Amino acid sequence: MFLVTRNQDGPFLRSLLTIPGPSSGLFLPFLRCTLCHHVQVMSISLSARRLYFVRHGHTDWNVRGLFQGHTDIPLNEEGERDAHGYAALLRDYFARHPETPAIARVIASPLARAARTARIVCEDLFPAGLVPNPSAIAHDARLMEQNYGLWEGRTLAEIREAFPGSVERQFASMRTFAADGGEPMPSLCARVAACVQELADNTLIVGHFGTLYALMLTLWPESPDNFPRITQDAFYIVEGTHIVRIDRDAPDGRPIRPARPIRQP
Repeated sequence: MFLVTRNQDGPFLRSLLTIPGPSSGLFLPFLRCTLCHHVQVMSISLSARRLYFVRHGHTDWNVRGLFQGHTDIPLNEEGERDAHGYAALLRDYFARHPETPAIARVIASPLARAARTARIVCEDLFPAGLVPNPSAIAHDARLMEQNYGLWEGRTLAEIREAFPGSVERQFASMRTFAADGGEPMPSLCARVAACVQELADNTLIVGHFGTLYALMLTLWPESPDNFPRITQDAFYIVEGTHIVRIDRDAPDGRPIRPARPIRQP
């Protein structure tokens, strides 16, 4: 269990915490610091489990370059096509790997763009027995996008004008990223990891850019945070500390590797 409190900058973690995992050995300790911006994720393990991940399809705010966060924006027509595309990629993957067990559970962020994506994927794949009945989709608020606070509904240009210097400060390191009035990255990492530790083998997660990015930050705590983009034309397989991206150009998977740690002179 962990405590999240608030100040003028948003929620932050206040105490040393350890989330003990099941037999797979997942754990997520944090260090107590004065500000959440200095809380660092130490490590995470997802051994003996396979998880699938897809990001929600496009929305009108994606197209316009607006930060969404917790603002509940629905899929647009392109987003609906994205969801059907995820289903097609998954169907092809299972056809190419018939020995692979089907997806046993589907869990999604409750935000409409993720929930609708999950619904379309399940409706497309359920007749083939590759996913549970769409009525069995679970939703967990811990998988929601990072709360971007006062940045939500604005473009980067508008944010730079409204909050001079903030964009440069926050993007200096994604490990400490926190939009003005929003949720700090360590808080996002904590809730995502707490959810993921409860998931069984062969679970499909339907979430957001921030959901998978937070997982990468915890899986690879010693690496710089310049990870590959998480796009809406691929799905991801997470096993242990390994993440594989599946898309049309790499139907059998392309490993995503963290950058090498930066060595100090």
